[in-house]
Amino acid sequence: MNDSTGLQVDDLSVEFGAVTALNHVSCEFPASGISGLLGPNGAGKTTLLNVVSGFQVPSSGSVRVNGSDLAADGIRARVLSGVVRTFQTVRLLEKETVFDNVALGCEGLQRHSPLRQVLGIGKGRAARRRDHDVTIDALAMVGLGSLAQRMPAELPYAKRRLVEIARAIAGSPKVLLLDEPMAGMDREARLALLDTLVEVQGSLGMTMVVVEHDIDMVRRLCTHVVVLAGGAFVAAGPPDEIVADPRVQATYFGAEDARHQ
Repeated sequence: MNDSTGLQVDDLSVEFGAVTALNHVSCEFPASGISGLLGPNGAGKTTLLNVVSGFQVPSSGSVRVNGSDLAADGIRARVLSGVVRTFQTVRLLEKETVFDNVALGCEGLQRHSPLRQVLGIGKGRAARRRDHDVTIDALAMVGLGSLAQRMPAELPYAKRRLVEIARAIAGSPKVLLLDEPMAGMDREARLALLDTLVEVQGSLGMTMVVVEHDIDMVRRLCTHVVVLAGGAFVAAGPPDEIVADPRVQATYFGAEDARHQ
């Protein structure tokens, strides 16, 4: 494995009965950078994220983060090892404050016994202070510091998405997987989120993988792109090279669109 690779998947296959969602996919995502994961609907993008994050057990293949094999790890173990994700649909606790939603992300940090934390004894007290500070920092990083005590239902969609991202980064992830974080946003909100993601990755230095369909946004956001189609690997490389690749034009843009790229 290359020292500059943060996330590596090797020979991943996922089968649902007669349907092959991933077909022997091997690809790498650089450490300390933002990678785009592209492909038409049904390409296997979300399935790949599910495998990496432990929500889906592959039929074959392996997942490595910074050289460590995660094959035996379940969802919680992967969170503790630094693999965190968001989903296509925002998932928040609607009866809890924005602060409390984001604080849940601290569960991925090394913790002391619940009793010690509740009673505020010794290291448990220090853990509670740390979690508070980490939550405040995560909210500030995504521009939600002034909304900490608001309820999620009071926020517009774009800010609800930011709450979810703040929760993800509160756990200090080594790998952050974002499944269509810009979906449902207008262009202004998408550009604002793009700037936020660049700042977050630059500040925390994690491997960030973003599923996104807007090629313009991918070019602005990513330095590396992986393309899937029909559950198979198609190509990987810098965004401009990928967009110009005939294989990508044929599978992602379609034959008609390819003639206009």
